[in-house]
Amino acid sequence: MRVEIILSTFSDVTPGCLKHDNRPFDYYDKTTSQPVCSHCVIIGDRQGHEIVPSSDVVSVLYQVSNSSG
Repeated sequence: MRVEIILSTFSDVTPGCLKHDNRPFDYYDKTTSQPVCSHCVIIGDRQGHEIVPSSDVVSVLYQVSNSSG
C-alpha cells in the first residue's frame, strides 16, 4: 500500500539532510517519494519536482491510518 511506502521512507532516513548540514526535512518530494530540506528544494536538484510540506503528508497519513481502522 502507498501509505506503507511513504512511512518506510520517513523511517529509513537520517534526522536531517546530509547534503545541507542536517537541516530538517520540512518538505516531501512527491516525484521521488523522499523527504527533503528547504535547501534541496531551493538550490538543489529538486527544482521542477512536485514538492509539498511534510506536514501535509503526515496529515494524509494520519487520516488514512485512522480510517483503515
